Amino acid sequence: MKKTLMMAFIVVLAFVFVGCAEETPVEVVEEKVISVEVVTPIEGSIVNETSIVGKLEAKATAAAMVQLAMPEEILSVNYNLGDYVEEGAVIVVLDTESTDDQVENARLAYQTAVKNYNAAAEAVKTNQANLERTQKLYDSGVVSKQQLEASELQASDGQLKTLATQIEQAKFAYENAQKSLDNTSITAPISGIISSMNFEENNLATSQNTLVITDMSALEVNINITEEVLQKITEETSIRILVESTGETVDSKIESINPVANAQTGLYGMTVSMDNSKGDYKPGMFARVHIAFTGEKRVIIPIDSVLKDDEDYFVYTIEDDKVVKKPVTIGEDDGEIIEIIEGLSTDDQLVVSGQNYIDETSKIRVVLGGR
Repeated sequence: MKKTLMMAFIVVLAFVFVGCAEETPVEVVEEKVISVEVVTPIEGSIVNETSIVGKLEAKATAAAMVQLAMPEEILSVNYNLGDYVEEGAVIVVLDTESTDDQVENARLAYQTAVKNYNAAAEAVKTNQANLERTQKLYDSGVVSKQQLEASELQASDGQLKTLATQIEQAKFAYENAQKSLDNTSITAPISGIISSMNFEENNLATSQNTLVITDMSALEVNINITEEVLQKITEETSIRILVESTGETVDSKIESINPVANAQTGLYGMTVSMDNSKGDYKPGMFARVHIAFTGEKRVIIPIDSVLKDDEDYFVYTIEDDKVVKKPVTIGEDDGEIIEIIEGLSTDDQLVVSGQNYIDETSKIRVVLGGR
């Protein structure tokens, strides 16, 4: 009985092994699906920026100097180099002794010229009266022709014209001398910092003594720009000045642009100004002028989504879950985004990730973005 059961078990195993040996495995080939990310292109503008190094300069300076014919002693110097002064402040006071003498001499000369003219005018008046009598006597045959001519000469007013000119000259000299008294005080022509001064008390002041006032409430940078930059500048162009020693950036504006290029360099001079009412910045500091240009509104996309095939640029879009290759004409870029002039619209679904691994035959799966 045991032998019969054992034989039956062996027969069953044999059938099992034979069946397994005859079964052929089937290979299953899965189609490759590539995951991609898509976005909808937007309209926008590329902002390009160029920077040029220059130095901060004072926007306004004014000099004052001694305007006296004779040297005068410096009685007092009321401010020091670097002090802030308001316009009209008396900075230097000079002695008036020599100037007073000059004014007095000019007054006396003017007074003398007036007296000389008045005396001459009185004499002419008398001589003209004498001429009338001489003329009557001559008409009566009492005096000679020679006597008449002598009387006519004495009655001439030609000398009065010369004396009148002398009065005008003496008056002009007197008025200028009086003005010199005002010049014995050196005042600030503008408000600002005394940036240069060579007056010392008890020394004589001459025309060599000057002072300079620098208005630092507004500073400027003079730079040179290329023709390309010049053509891009508009009223909307953003100008900022980076003061390198502080690392601070200040909004600025264009003061002027020379429309004529430098003959040697071919560059155009441009002046940019900035507010310095708080006095944080000083003339002579290095500054970097940043000029930002905003382009026309166009379709803009990530620059990495643009591919190149031979000489043509193209992008991949998704239409009805299929990959479509679209040639595009590119424009400006800022290193991250790029303008598309032709070939793409804001209605497209642009592939921005996975584009390097697909073509128009690829099976794709959108994992992010889309509509």
